[in-house]
Amino acid sequence: AQQQSRAASMAPAAAKRKDGWLAVGNVNTDFKEKNIKLLELANGQFLAVRWEETGQVFVVPCASTAYQYPMIDGELFFGPMGPAIRVPLDGTEYDLTTGAVITWCPGGGNPVKAMLGALKKAADPIPLKSYPTAVEADGTIACTFTRTNEAGEGFANRTVAPDAQ
Repeated sequence: AQQQSRAASMAPAAAKRKDGWLAVGNVNTDFKEKNIKLLELANGQFLAVRWEETGQVFVVPCASTAYQYPMIDGELFFGPMGPAIRVPLDGTEYDLTTGAVITWCPGGGNPVKAMLGALKKAADPIPLKSYPTAVEADGTIACTFTRTNEAGEGFANRTVAPDAQ
């Protein structure tokens, strides 16, 4: 069974911070089984993704933009711009730092992926939202949903307290 984020089970006042950031988990306890964790929050389902090699944490929506397929079992890999995730259903790949589409519904591999790729061939790629995230000294993962990351910002690379922003 998948575990919910610590923030999902807390009283809203405990998880919501005065600085506009939300405590959504803890790197010391949330990634013991795998590097992708489901976050069920009041504003929807998201994923906290830990890049093991560097300890970076990314927060993105749970569902892909192509077919709204859950990415909880997505494949993590090092893409052209850094940490990335591949959607198991259709093969779409996203950069985790910015949400940019690396590969959009490539098709091939099996009949299902081939069909899904053909259906989206003429569609414009839709980036995945990636939210500013910080890991605090005590391991708390803090995120703000008031805006999304822009290309080159790399908020997930921060390991400072969000109130220092």
